[in-house]
Amino acid sequence: MKEITSEIAKAIRRKAADLQLSQKEVCKEIGITPKTYSRLKVGGYHVRDTVYIKVTQWLVKDY
Repeated sequence: MKEITSEIAKAIRRKAADLQLSQKEVCKEIGITPKTYSRLKVGGYHVRDTVYIKVTQWLVKDY
C-alpha cells in the first residue's frame, strides 16, 4: 500500500480547484469513490497501489 502524503493531497485539491471540478467530477475522472476522495484530499491515508496509480496519473494528465 502507498501513502497519500499531505503534498499529494494538496496537489489533488489544487488541481480540482484550478479546473473548477466538483467532488463528483473529480471522482469520476480519477475513477474512485467519493468516500476515498474525501480521505485522499486530507492526506496521510494509505491506499492500494491501483488507487495510487490512478491518482498520480490524473495529477500529471494535462497539467
